[in-house]
Amino acid sequence: MQHSCQHIPESAPYSRPISPAEWWLACYPEELVSMIQLVVEGHGSIDPQQLVNAVEIASAACPGARLIRDNLSWQDSGKTPEVHVVNGPGLDGDDVIQLAELKAVLGGEGVTTCEVVLVRGPLTTVAFRACHAVMDAKGIMLWAADVFRALRGEPVLGAPDPMSEADILAGLSVPPAATSLGIDLTKFALPSVLGRSGAPRQTSTVVRRRSLQGHHPGLTAKLATAMTEAVGLETGIFYIPVDLRRYRPEVRSTGNMVGTIMLKVQAGEGWEQAHERLLRALADGEDVRRSFSRELLAVPAARLSAAVSGLNQQVGDKDMYPWHAAVSHAGRIDLSEFRVQDFTPRSAYQLSHPSPLGAPELAVLEVEGRTELTLSWWDGPGVADRIDALLDRIERAVAPAADRPRDSTELTVASGETVVGLFARQAISTPDAIATSGPEGELTYADLEHRSAVVAAELHALGVGRETVVGVLADRSASAIVAIWGVLRAGGAYLPLDAQHPDARLADLLADADAPVCLVQRPYDERESTPPGCERVVIESLDYSADPPPLDVTVQPHDLAYVIYTSGSTGRPKGVEITHHSLMNYVSWATREFGIDSTTRLPLIVSLSFDVAGNTIFLPLVAGGTVVLMSGEVNHATLRDLLTSSGANTLSLTPSHLDLISRLNLEPAGIRAVVVIGEQLRRSVAQRAQLMFGQECRIINSYGPTEATIAVTAYLFDNAKDTAPAVPIGGPIGDNKMFLLDPCGRYVTPGEPGELYLAGTQLARGYRGRPDLNHERFVCLADGTRTYRTGDIVRALPTGELEFTGRMDDQVKVLGHRIEPSEIAQVLETHPAVGHAVVVPHARPGQPHSKILCAYVVTIADVTVGELNEYVAQQLPRYMVPSVTLFLDAIPQTVNGKVDVRGLPEPFVRTGDAVDVTGRDELGTAVARIWTSILALPTDQIAPDADFQQLGGDSVQLLSMLAAVSAEVLSGDGEAKFLAELGTIIREPTLERVTELARSASPVLPAMRPPGR
Repeated sequence: MQHSCQHIPESAPYSRPISPAEWWLACYPEELVSMIQLVVEGHGSIDPQQLVNAVEIASAACPGARLIRDNLSWQDSGKTPEVHVVNGPGLDGDDVIQLAELKAVLGGEGVTTCEVVLVRGPLTTVAFRACHAVMDAKGIMLWAADVFRALRGEPVLGAPDPMSEADILAGLSVPPAATSLGIDLTKFALPSVLGRSGAPRQTSTVVRRRSLQGHHPGLTAKLATAMTEAVGLETGIFYIPVDLRRYRPEVRSTGNMVGTIMLKVQAGEGWEQAHERLLRALADGEDVRRSFSRELLAVPAARLSAAVSGLNQQVGDKDMYPWHAAVSHAGRIDLSEFRVQDFTPRSAYQLSHPSPLGAPELAVLEVEGRTELTLSWWDGPGVADRIDALLDRIERAVAPAADRPRDSTELTVASGETVVGLFARQAISTPDAIATSGPEGELTYADLEHRSAVVAAELHALGVGRETVVGVLADRSASAIVAIWGVLRAGGAYLPLDAQHPDARLADLLADADAPVCLVQRPYDERESTPPGCERVVIESLDYSADPPPLDVTVQPHDLAYVIYTSGSTGRPKGVEITHHSLMNYVSWATREFGIDSTTRLPLIVSLSFDVAGNTIFLPLVAGGTVVLMSGEVNHATLRDLLTSSGANTLSLTPSHLDLISRLNLEPAGIRAVVVIGEQLRRSVAQRAQLMFGQECRIINSYGPTEATIAVTAYLFDNAKDTAPAVPIGGPIGDNKMFLLDPCGRYVTPGEPGELYLAGTQLARGYRGRPDLNHERFVCLADGTRTYRTGDIVRALPTGELEFTGRMDDQVKVLGHRIEPSEIAQVLETHPAVGHAVVVPHARPGQPHSKILCAYVVTIADVTVGELNEYVAQQLPRYMVPSVTLFLDAIPQTVNGKVDVRGLPEPFVRTGDAVDVTGRDELGTAVARIWTSILALPTDQIAPDADFQQLGGDSVQLLSMLAAVSAEVLSGDGEAKFLAELGTIIREPTLERVTELARSASPVLPAMRPPGR
């Protein structure tokens, strides 16, 4: 953690009058003090003294955190809020929420109003606590964010404006409120949603927390609707706090700036109707019409406190309140604001506290990928159970379990077992069996055991042990197999390097992995491929004639097994760390599922630096089978030799390799299983392979990113029933889980596409030395499940199997239709003049988020682009016809056998011309400009079918957008007609729809009407 070296900013003394609303809150009796609390929890640690220093810096910049009450004014005490440290070795998330009771009083004349609590336990938790009289939820977030900026050593932003809700109301010329000196208890006629607390005195509270997966548009209305239904109300009435800063967005103040809206929900109505009423209330300014009278300031504190206490007791005795519940939605926060070097936030939530005279409060906070709820009420018999039951009902209504995780069947792996132990036993059991066979000759299991022991002894002498990464630079050779097993036997983790990569890249990978040793096959020892400090050991130079000394090394399941680098979006490769436990889980399942046994002959086709090579390196050698090695690079000739003369009977390869093989006009015999992995398997490729290898050969389609240990699914191709363009990827294998989430992080409904999140035993430890990427890609779901976010789009078929449909950045929508490029490629390949086709989305010049379909075609006869377009148009909708088609001699491939998308030629001529928007009339241009202003996005990123909410707009921004359209585009009488369509806009908030409705509502200028109207 970095030490902060900032200077506390100097400013004029902060003070301001107490507003009537703040006076009401400040005069609550001690046992009923109203608290605002923000809790941030995560992994790692925060140094208490550094936290004290950071709180001091942030509180000087946010003086609202240092206030004390001096009669009817707030004064900056100059005293930093206290930081309390609580050590709780058994404290978990459920216990932490009892912080609501940790300190009895904040506030009161001359008493501090804010504090910070650091809880050190299994999770590190920081709670920011403030008296509600001086801060609201937004204010405490401003203060907390500055504390973490100070912890990181960054400049704080501060919140120095001495403003409260009274200043906002004064600026809006809100009429004075009626007297609030008398409270009419006859209006307190509604029971709470939790029923009577039954407590003898309403002083102690109980709080329960629930995390919902994803973000939910119209959430406040959904929660109110869910509670109305859950409790069986005819009409639910809910108190909705509103942040009045929306009227003064330039203000940075921690002050209490809360307005209120009363939302009524009728039984049986949808949340959309309630959401529409809520937005209308905001548009009508209802949030500023409920305010406390200034006459309240004339009531002495003691008298007001006694009155609140007495009234609260009467309300509690009668169990009658002015609303059924309060729903306090504090908005959405970015957890990255609360990250420091040694602390990674997992979540954040509000801690609510029942208000005197008020019903239960449901506090809501949206964080990354989840929605946090806390529901509080006065403690009493059965209250906790009732809260849990109500939260259960709310969760089922708001986040239904329509497509919860897909679990694999239980897989039993012997405790403490590793592939190293399996191989050792196999070598003892079948020493004379052939372990490797290839151009260099054969190695028996005894040979491989001996040679790998020699390598292990050499590495051990060089200091290699657990967690040590050792590079392996070799071809697909016996030397490579010996080196890899030698590294594992020494307790180290191997880093496979592709000899086809340039020296500078290899050296960078070794340096990034902090590898002290690299095992090198001749003649690559002559290359400058190792960085300074990395010792080079030539595999062939070791003395294999003598017996190596025995090693006292026992590989443990959670030791690192290998590190494999994948390309990074930032240009820097990232090393995926896989443990023996993850590897063993996969190997145990795959040997059984793929039919691997002592008769298996499995060739090494893919590059060593591709994790799929693990199928060949591990599976046959733990089962008594043989690794078949091939000379030279993979091409049609080497593949032909492999299939006709090597005796291979099982294949593990990519669809591109399989596609190449299926076009060789061969009739290989004896291939009993083909495991396909690495990219999407098209049906046409699987069909040709089945025809070539025979009906007895099993074509197994697998799926799995490097971050999940080779493969996590498997599906047996069936030509009769698999009629879709792409072969399904199946379901999760041994002890793995799969989740499909939409862009808001919610579970998708069955049949709908969603981003695939993986969980289970095979997840990688993470990226080596990249905590930033770990936080981004290895995320926790709302229930705490650790997952890997793949970026792949998948959907569940009616059979329950999963189908891969593309990458997040490959997904294309044209005229609102979701397009799968593989379907177009399959159609193209049925044309008699086409030998091979690939269709990929490509960004238009100057429009990185607006993609069109580009076809790359290898022909076997003369054909024109027009003929191909017409051919596709005869079988698919016109919007699926590629916009650009290029003819190639061959489709470029990566070293791993995948289609090299980056190697495909540029489909456009870059002229630097502006994007063509001639089809957009004046009205469309005006509406798009408004969206640009509100969402802070370039206009060329806002397509006609762009969804306002999916672009990041929230309900308040939606309201701002509608207001701007009304003011800038519509005539005076057009606004009412436009807003009458609010329900339609909520359901379909696209640029095209908003523009269409604005056009129907009478634009301000006739010139804005399209020609012909």
